[in-house]
Amino acid sequence: MSGELIGIICFLGMLFLIFNGFPIAISMFLASSVGFLWLKGWNFAILGAQLGNTLFNNSASYEFAVLPLFILLGTLAGVTGIAEQAFDAIHTWLGRIKGGTLFTVIVANGIYGACAANSSAGTIIFSRLAQPSLKKEGYDEKLSLGVLCSSGSLASLIPPSQAILTICLVAPACMYGGSQVQMSLGTGLMCGIVPGILLIALLCLTVRVYGVVKKGTVPEPSTEKTPIKEKLKTLKLLLPILALFVIMIGGASLGWFSTTVAGAIGAVVVCIYAFAKRVPLKKVWECFWESCLMQASIFIIIVAGNCFSKFIASSGLTSFLGSAVSKLSAPPIIMFAIVMVFFLIGGAIMNVVPLIICTCSIVYAVLVDGCGYHPYVVMIALVLLVEVAQLTPPIGMGTYIVANALRMDPMKIFKAVVPFFVVLFLYTFVLALVPQIVTGLPHLMGILSY
Repeated sequence: MSGELIGIICFLGMLFLIFNGFPIAISMFLASSVGFLWLKGWNFAILGAQLGNTLFNNSASYEFAVLPLFILLGTLAGVTGIAEQAFDAIHTWLGRIKGGTLFTVIVANGIYGACAANSSAGTIIFSRLAQPSLKKEGYDEKLSLGVLCSSGSLASLIPPSQAILTICLVAPACMYGGSQVQMSLGTGLMCGIVPGILLIALLCLTVRVYGVVKKGTVPEPSTEKTPIKEKLKTLKLLLPILALFVIMIGGASLGWFSTTVAGAIGAVVVCIYAFAKRVPLKKVWECFWESCLMQASIFIIIVAGNCFSKFIASSGLTSFLGSAVSKLSAPPIIMFAIVMVFFLIGGAIMNVVPLIICTCSIVYAVLVDGCGYHPYVVMIALVLLVEVAQLTPPIGMGTYIVANALRMDPMKIFKAVVPFFVVLFLYTFVLALVPQIVTGLPHLMGILSY
């Protein structure tokens, strides 16, 4: 039997186990083990060497330390009041214009994303902060819930981003522009900045269009004016986030230190800031413990995903798929749409992040090797799709997070997010058609040459 066929059988077997509730990491380890044994004539010594080397290399990798550091940074930032300060400052500037409180939620999520590694923290904080004001000011409930759910996606694009780091760590080396390329953590983070800023503008535009189409959903702005002196005073509330972002991302981008060191610096700075704000030691310790638990849960999946990617590469399936797709007459955008819809359906059944990890090698073979899409464009599209899947029933964890924070029926929120779901999903195709949105800034900075 050919290696490609063995790869396909093991890949389908792994998906069957996962979709039937088997633990994700064990499913990938099991598929990798059976696949390696099948390829190597059931030689257990070779299997031990293959899996042992992968486990050791991942566990000892310097780059892998970046993930727990950024997770710790996000959890510490959540207890220091940084998010509340950002909300208050932005609301002072935008709160007096039509739709201003919703714009505040969107922009505040984007700014808070500069220290939160994932979307959950911002979604919870800003839902609780903004909902009383939104109700008091007379905003349409469906529109408000849609914004509260969807704007959390900005934290997954604005660096530091747990989703971007995860994909960079598990993405295989792929052929692009006639040469083999490997994903870089620093470049990956920089690729999320412009798409994140454009998404802020796009979500604000969606709110404005919604208000025009459905009259009365957005109240008239307040006639009360805020003195410019008072507005300028509030800018100091944003200094902690901006300083943190400039130190970490700016330093890493300019080559002063690695992305892993940037994560360490950020975690230390926020820890010092937490003590300066007199956050109780117990809460700081709980942040460390929560970060350890989050890292433990995701690290085993990442290692299993790397084992599976190594097996898929050994089977020759990635090369076979890349070659087969390149020979098809179907336009690349059609293949892109098929992959995106697959993950959208998969995300309605299970958490899409593990699904992306275990299928990353296949996706890159199809979209990069086969269709010629830029590897970082595929990465950002997958990150966005993670957030789109957070809004879809029956899993839709982002929706359940808001429902739990506001003590509401999740089905009411699922209906409210439909317009924003459509906008986020279509935005992935905009990135595919205009890759310069993703690659332009890294090219300009000289950190991306292809």
